[in-house]
Amino acid sequence: MTKAFFLDGELVRGDRFEVAFDEPFFAHGHGLFETLRTHRGRPCFLRPHVDRIRDTASRVGLDFSSDEAAIRELIGRLLEAIESPDARIKFHLLGRRDGRTSLLVTAEAIPPIATEFPVEAITRCATAFRDRGMAGLKTMNYMTNRLAEAEGRERGFGEVLFIGDDDTVFEGTRSTVFA
Repeated sequence: MTKAFFLDGELVRGDRFEVAFDEPFFAHGHGLFETLRTHRGRPCFLRPHVDRIRDTASRVGLDFSSDEAAIRELIGRLLEAIESPDARIKFHLLGRRDGRTSLLVTAEAIPPIATEFPVEAITRCATAFRDRGMAGLKTMNYMTNRLAEAEGRERGFGEVLFIGDDDTVFEGTRSTVFA
């Protein structure tokens, strides 16, 4: 099995669960997420991801009561389930119609980190693509990133980097930038 997830503490092998069409996270994007990878069984930058989703949850009224240790334990159990130490991990907070917040943590096996050829990228002003009120929030509304990614691909680029008014690089449409 190369994919597995926990939904509200229940392990599911595979990549599907049933959802009602009127759940707020599905119908309106009322949810948050963080993505990280594991390398040799260790989550990369787990604390900053947990801190960011906790901060964002408090700003948008979602409950996030898990701590770093609990998330680390779930990740470890998922790595065992998919039998891979190298994985893409996503944890989501899902706003539910009954007022609860569900925690979904997914794992998908990926190849070990390897040096790859550079990717050509273009830049876009983040404020031109993002609502200033949503800046810094990692929500499930990713339309801005998808539109920018499509534009970049149409123009022959492998990635689009969002930059601020002061030329600070924030992120790519589907990647994190390290310098």
